[in-house]
Amino acid sequence: PKIAFNVVPGWMLYILLFQIGVAYFYGGIAKINPDWLQGQPMFLWLAKETNFPVIGPYFSEPWMVLGMSYAGLLLDLLIVPALVWKKTRKWAFILITAFHVMNHFLWNIGIFPWFMIAATTLYFEPDWFRKVLTRIKRIPLSFPKANTEVGSFALPTSLFVGICIFAAIQLVVPFRHWLSPGNVNWTEKGHRFSWHMKLRDKRARARFKVIDPIKNDTIKVDPRRYLTPRQLKKMRWQPDMVVQFAHHLGKKYKEKGRLGVQVYADIEASLNGRDLQQFIHPGVDLMTISHRSPTKLYVIPMETPLSLPYK
Repeated sequence: PKIAFNVVPGWMLYILLFQIGVAYFYGGIAKINPDWLQGQPMFLWLAKETNFPVIGPYFSEPWMVLGMSYAGLLLDLLIVPALVWKKTRKWAFILITAFHVMNHFLWNIGIFPWFMIAATTLYFEPDWFRKVLTRIKRIPLSFPKANTEVGSFALPTSLFVGICIFAAIQLVVPFRHWLSPGNVNWTEKGHRFSWHMKLRDKRARARFKVIDPIKNDTIKVDPRRYLTPRQLKKMRWQPDMVVQFAHHLGKKYKEKGRLGVQVYADIEASLNGRDLQQFIHPGVDLMTISHRSPTKLYVIPMETPLSLPYK
């Protein structure tokens, strides 16, 4: 068919390279924060992995913790220029592959390392995979000649404008959390789609109560009755999920004939090894809050200083 080609326009590839570059570079920018620069939460994570082969015994050493923190920051910031420059591309790919493989074995982050390794190969010349396969002599391969008539691939003005808008969104939206007060790793406001990957260690304990003003009684609620362990772990330190769960409780009790119930959460949280402090305001009826409401209405600002296990 006429729509079948052996080549694709370069702008399609460049969009993918741009998107991959944003993920790396913005991940590096996100690491430029006081906690990360002081070795937290890296110290907390590495302290659990001292059995890691060869270098594990050094994971409790401050120089190793700070070294890995700053290495991760610099790698994210510099890897894209190193991949773009042909002279350093091969070594940059080896380095980033080792980084992702190590992340896979150290942290439980799912498919992300393998996906990024595969995606990073796009920085090589487009025919690199063909060249690799042709070196495998036992596999007979024949490739059609590329169609050099690419005039029809000219970028229409409307599409160019659309790509510019897409790029602007990718560059601006990750910074939207600066418009909200407080530490984004605490309030979570603007955290999603900001490339703040593996930057925080957050723990919390939560208690909920439902008050029926009509019957004038209080019901203590165990969240484990409604949530899986993973859901509970995620919910209790993410304000919007706390609100959604509160509304879920309100709905459940409404189905039981209790109208106009009030739902309160008593949640204490810790960020990057800090001591526990009150997270959700215990005096706010969460039924009056939307999960899109400003967090200042029900999230208590973080005031606990960072606790460092070394000096």
